[in-house]
Amino acid sequence: DPTDNVIYTFTARAYDTAGNASPIFIQAVSIVTRPLIINEVAWAGTSASRSSGEWIELFNPTAYTITLASITLKSLTDTGPVIPLSGTLNPHAFYLIERGIDGKTISDIDADINIPFSSSLANTGEVLALQIGSTTIDRTPSLNACPGPWCGGGAGDAYPPYLTMERFDPYAAGDDPTNWSSWNVNVTLQNGLNEDGISISGTPGKRNSISYLLKKDSTELTQSRTLTTTMSPYIIYGASRIPPGVTLAIEPGVVIKFASHASLYVDGILTAEGTDAHPIIFTSLNDDTDGGDTNGNASSTTPAAGDWTGIRINENDSLFTHTRFRYAGYAVLLDSTYLASLRVENAAISITDSTFEYSLRYGMFLVNTEGDITRNTFQDNTEAGVYIQDGDIVFSNNISRRNRYGLFLISHNESHEMTIEENTFMDNREDAITVTLARASFASNTAQGNGT
Repeated sequence: DPTDNVIYTFTARAYDTAGNASPIFIQAVSIVTRPLIINEVAWAGTSASRSSGEWIELFNPTAYTITLASITLKSLTDTGPVIPLSGTLNPHAFYLIERGIDGKTISDIDADINIPFSSSLANTGEVLALQIGSTTIDRTPSLNACPGPWCGGGAGDAYPPYLTMERFDPYAAGDDPTNWSSWNVNVTLQNGLNEDGISISGTPGKRNSISYLLKKDSTELTQSRTLTTTMSPYIIYGASRIPPGVTLAIEPGVVIKFASHASLYVDGILTAEGTDAHPIIFTSLNDDTDGGDTNGNASSTTPAAGDWTGIRINENDSLFTHTRFRYAGYAVLLDSTYLASLRVENAAISITDSTFEYSLRYGMFLVNTEGDITRNTFQDNTEAGVYIQDGDIVFSNNISRRNRYGLFLISHNESHEMTIEENTFMDNREDAITVTLARASFASNTAQGNGT
């Protein structure tokens, strides 16, 4: 079956009876079954005094401008609302429907259409649908499909109160109850003020908070997933985890931002294969260099070493190529679980053409690891650019500069062999290379401007 929002290219050539060929004809076709989706619903209003301040957000997930005149938003479970849409909607743009005649349900965002107060949403649950004629192109889950009356959101008894129901994946089916949840207070992404100037617990007119996450309502990824450039950037908060048997694959060009002191613990498999033109970025939520101003606070915060903790890979093989790590290295006092942008233990690893910079401790920390570390740059890290303890590592054609130590080697097992060749160590504040009990062979390395 064809996949939504994917461009398929068809080629054809005609031949006559003599075998003469025509020029090749090329036609690109995109399949779009959901040109408009229901994206967010504030079914309980915006506060205790504004419980009638309901609103619905629609979204165009396609790369095309769509005409709305033939589309109607309606309830399939009671007599209201029935809302004929109008106008056009640009690619990846939002369409805001507010309940009220003054257009001030959300005081600082203009509605695209206002509906009467008589068209209320039932707190006991409804099924909303977008229809072209009698054909439904998108809808919310059936009644009783979710644990509550709706598949997310809440009224005054929720925490925080009066939060919205958000869609997790705009490219997945709307009637799937697992594709919805509540606005996530941990991500701290909000937008809009209600009629009293109170911040809305939702994201009207902007990307949903839960769509940034690895999993919509948990820090543990329970099913294998691929992070795509279409949905980039992503946000990781708290102590997130990939458990055994689960794979997280990351497409080239994806940006992953970590909230304050956030970390990713990998007991499963992580593959990050970027390209020279489209590297994969792991950085702080305060870093606007890649992925834009994700936290929406302009220049009020700036990234710094130790903003986030790091990624730890344990026992399973992983691959990194054309990746960039920035501003990690935070560690709780006396806790050496991470200490580095990337820490790998008891695993095989391949890391090529990547950059590790601005860590509060180490750029990379390897313990009992085997594999190749090739053509990488380790720079501006507070401690060592690279720390290697035990393991069988080939460390070649790397640059380590402006760290405290360029490379730190230590071994407790004479059976391990480390190969250090054709690397450059520049302007490190202390040793270019520190060796403690390690069995290592060195060839064709260059060092200049280091403390030692």
